[in-house]
Amino acid sequence: MNRKLVVRLFRKKTYQSLQLSRIIFIFSILIVNCILLYLVNQYFQINQDYLNNNNVKVIEILSKTQENMNREVESDDIERINENLKEEDLKEKGMAYPVYSLKIGIEVPYDKQTVFVTGIDKRIDFLIGDHIDLKNGTMAVEKLESSTLPLKVPVIEEKNGGVSSDESRTINYKVLQGVKPDNALFINSTPFHRSYVNLNEFDKLLNVIYAKSENDLAYDKEQNLEKIIVYVNEATDVDQMGAVLKKWGYDTSYAFSHFANFTANLRTGEILVVGLGSIILLASIISIIFLTFHFLNANKKEIAILKLNNYQNNDISYIYINIIGRNYGLGLLISSIIFITLALLPLFEVPYYIVPSIIVADILLYGLILMIVYFLKINKLVKTNLLTLMKKDREFD
Repeated sequence: MNRKLVVRLFRKKTYQSLQLSRIIFIFSILIVNCILLYLVNQYFQINQDYLNNNNVKVIEILSKTQENMNREVESDDIERINENLKEEDLKEKGMAYPVYSLKIGIEVPYDKQTVFVTGIDKRIDFLIGDHIDLKNGTMAVEKLESSTLPLKVPVIEEKNGGVSSDESRTINYKVLQGVKPDNALFINSTPFHRSYVNLNEFDKLLNVIYAKSENDLAYDKEQNLEKIIVYVNEATDVDQMGAVLKKWGYDTSYAFSHFANFTANLRTGEILVVGLGSIILLASIISIIFLTFHFLNANKKEIAILKLNNYQNNDISYIYINIIGRNYGLGLLISSIIFITLALLPLFEVPYYIVPSIIVADILLYGLILMIVYFLKINKLVKTNLLTLMKKDREFD
């Protein structure tokens, strides 16, 4: 009783039937894999362009409407917003920060260039560029050949309703390069020739500039407050934070403020993607199992012949699971080679581990199909009596 010999003979006999099912299996796996690859590519693209993009997470506040009057934001609004976020249990979702900008430009002595200094909280220095660390004594710029930047800071005084300067003080800064020209702090404008310092350094500049001012530093600093931003930790919470700030009377602007329910649409899109993938996967499994059942139904008489030749149930099960396993195993190999080739094309940009993960999922699917076929069909057929197997029956029972 040579089971391997019987397997080879039966494979030759059933070649055409199995070849058709294998082709369908290959196309089904390829279609599902390509759709999965496309969906994964879309997912990472959304994460890159939206969910992990700091430009999307910044809400800009320029003014507040109060008692039907519109006023510019004030430093007190920062603490007020953060207190309100705490009361609304939104403290973990975002925080308000000031953005100060000097109203005057400062000259660089050696090339007569004028820079405009912006002061920000060190905790949000990542918004202006990668690997920026705004420590004391440093200034972040877009690009500069020198490692130090001397600024000729004017000492101004008010005269005849205007301001003038007869003296200056040079302050040297260590240069940090890499500021993005389209950084998240200025989503509605291009920050022309802006340089960035932390709030401590900004206060030092104010102390020099307004050394002869009759006003206190707090007043002078207030005059240089450009705006307030709220940084939201997760892009999917931006709409909620924007609505809350609007409820408090603040006039806001953020990347998707003109797109109604943007984050809700993102969530809906994710659900649709998962649902579509699940339906396609389920349909593929059902069709493959249906074709396999059809093949087994067409082989009832062969199973009966094997029984008449004293083959045991386990032997018959081995023969057919071997035939079906080899058939779909070859299809899995072919589909994997084609899939890897397609994945290497520049159409898809996904992490390196995605393609092997999808192939592993295919192997698990292959194993699941074999288990279903064995327990729901082969095991049932080999236990069927000879008379039932030999009678003329419908193929699709």
